[in-house]
Amino acid sequence: MAGASSERFPNVETYTIQELQNNAKNKNTSMGTKFWITVFKSWAKQKGFPEGIETYEPRELDTTLHKFYAKVRNKDGEDYEPESLRVMIAALDQHLKEQGYK
Repeated sequence: MAGASSERFPNVETYTIQELQNNAKNKNTSMGTKFWITVFKSWAKQKGFPEGIETYEPRELDTTLHKFYAKVRNKDGEDYEPESLRVMIAALDQHLKEQGYK
């Protein structure tokens, strides 16, 4: 039988769990989230809305995001593909979760 070092379910320390979580975060996900937050901030600034997405009250955020989703275009002024919009929504949601938004 194998020794304790090859246990299938060893005890792990809290810092190890945190380290695993940090390493599991996909680089592309982080870059995508930053991209879409930047797009939102740019849109908000241009339209006269507060730029900090996490500062909105929930109803206000819902209304603002509906406007944003309806109006956002790429740099060429063309509509984003539906898949891009799904990624955008997921990225904004991820950002809000990371910020502890209710």
